Amino acid sequence: MKKSIILIFTFLISISSQAQKASKSKAAQLQGHKTVFGVAAHILPVDSWYQNSEVNFISDSIQSSITKHTSVSLGGEIRHFFTYRFAINTGLFFTPRNYKLNYSSHYTEAGHRGIDTTFNREMRFISFEIPVHLSGYVRLSRNIFMNVAGGINLNFYPTNIGVENINFQRIGLGGSQFFQLGYTIGIGWEFRTENTGYFYLGGLYQARFDNMGSFLFYERNTVSTPTYSHDITGSYLALVLKFYFPVSESDKKFE
Repeated sequence: MKKSIILIFTFLISISSQAQKASKSKAAQLQGHKTVFGVAAHILPVDSWYQNSEVNFISDSIQSSITKHTSVSLGGEIRHFFTYRFAINTGLFFTPRNYKLNYSSHYTEAGHRGIDTTFNREMRFISFEIPVHLSGYVRLSRNIFMNVAGGINLNFYPTNIGVENINFQRIGLGGSQFFQLGYTIGIGWEFRTENTGYFYLGGLYQARFDNMGSFLFYERNTVSTPTYSHDITGSYLALVLKFYFPVSESDKKFE
């Protein structure tokens, strides 16, 4: 039995080796140009199955919740091939984080029962991301490549968001710092054509080395210390769609 398994395994390796040799002469056709430019979209779902998508603030004076909504990160990428198997990617992405605030209060600043107030507001926390990723590719067929990637992300948060003076309460999201470092791992599949370009479908996980920021609730508008805060990591899973533009035939390909 063991000898049969060894023979079968050896046979399969031999077939794979011959197939690779047979396709080697055609490999230069779709291995990839040295440098290509593309556009990409990262669809960030609510992720409620691995992260809590809702934050609740409850006190004697208010009941409030902040719910995370689906977001889309858009950007451009530059990919430089060292060989058709390995490349480095970088670019710039605009990544909004969408939230919805539901607020209800029954009290005034003095603590007495007042007019019932209900308030809903859409909030958006913006970041800019610069990825620096190394990618490896495995050729599955003449046109299809499988990709694994990993690297670091430089994240910038230009502004905070807040809701002021709602029955003398304040609620907002504050970034922990202007600049933050994170890391990304991803996997995907790419369909390469000679004249139309490269089409990529995959997924990625991105995380920060520190919390992205905190939701803050101030019981009174004049209080400088928040009554309640909830840290948010900023990590996410995303569906990734990419398209790399074709380049002219005069550009050098790998031989």
